[in-house]
Amino acid sequence: MSEWGPDGWAVRPGNGEIIDLGGPHRPEVLVRGSDVDNAMGVFVFTHGVIPENPPHAHLDFMKIAYILEGEYDFRVGDGGFSAGPGTVVVVPKGSFHAFTTATGGRMLFACSPSGNEELFVQMEIG
Repeated sequence: MSEWGPDGWAVRPGNGEIIDLGGPHRPEVLVRGSDVDNAMGVFVFTHGVIPENPPHAHLDFMKIAYILEGEYDFRVGDGGFSAGPGTVVVVPKGSFHAFTTATGGRMLFACSPSGNEELFVQMEIG
């Protein structure tokens, strides 16, 4: 994980904790909450095509998504919009949200406090 030490570190591309979910969707955990006093979790999620995704809410953390690649359709609360690379999407704690993508893509997620990344770690196949 680390190139420095407890005072700070760098995670190079592809050197995070890659989680096998058994399909076209693959998170790479870059920062686990347990490494930063549970202040946040950070991961890159590579998505295949997602034709549908039921709205859901996270009651324990908020999430910020930064689109790296692909085109996405979002619903956050009552708002719906389309977005591509360079867009930041903020999902407050407890807000219902969903996204779909006809292209597949990659997003960087930061969640505070941590927790979202641990859900994927627990879902890992193998």
